[in-house]
Parts: sequence; structure tokens; C-alpha cells
Amino acid sequence: MDTIHQIQVLRVTVRNIITMLLALAAVCATTAAGLPPQTTIVAVDTTFTNDFDCSFALQEQVHGAYRDTQYVDRDGTLTREFVSPQFQGPLTVTWTNPATGKSLSSHEASTLIVSYNPDG
Repeated sequence: MDTIHQIQVLRVTVRNIITMLLALAAVCATTAAGLPPQTTIVAVDTTFTNDFDCSFALQEQVHGAYRDTQYVDRDGTLTREFVSPQFQGPLTVTWTNPATGKSLSSHEASTLIVSYNPDG
């Protein structure tokens, strides 16, 4: 493994650790302020046309499972959501360019944190 690749892997690892620590801090703060979080395990095996990430359409396939944890305030309003891949093995996303047949696969690793603002 060359030095540049090692640096890139280290950066991704550090970013993921920081994200997890921030997520943990947010969970502690949200849990104290509202109702208990609701967690759902979502199995996914789907293929669709992705026409929003690039200037050309891609065929996107998502396979695996993720944990979706939703946090609500005392009134029951959704305030935050954590989508965590790699819950029951890898969550794999494959993008294929239908014009060339070339594809790229990725094992998703980072938690997605969505904060819902009162104004939508």
C-alpha cells in the first residue's frame, strides 16, 4: 500500500471516528430531552435510475441492511435521524453507467445524521 493510499485511509478512519463521537454526544443530549428513540432495521435490495448525482443517469443498486434510529421531542415531532450502515454486514452501493457498462461499488461505512429543523 503506497503512502498516499495510507494517508487517505487514515483520513477516512479519523473522519469516521469523529462522526461516531459526535453522533454519540447528540444521542445523549436528544435522549435526555425527548421520548425514547425508535430503531428500525431496514433490509434493502433495490435498483433504480439515479439522475440526481451526475449530469448523466446512472443505474444504482443498493444491497444490505441499515439501522434507522429516529429521535423525537416531547411532542412526538421528529428532530433527528441516524442512518447507520454495516448493521448486519456491509451495505453495498453499485453505480453503473448504462452507456459504457462500467461500474463502481462501495461499502458504505459512515453514519448519516439528519437534523430536522422546525421550519422544515
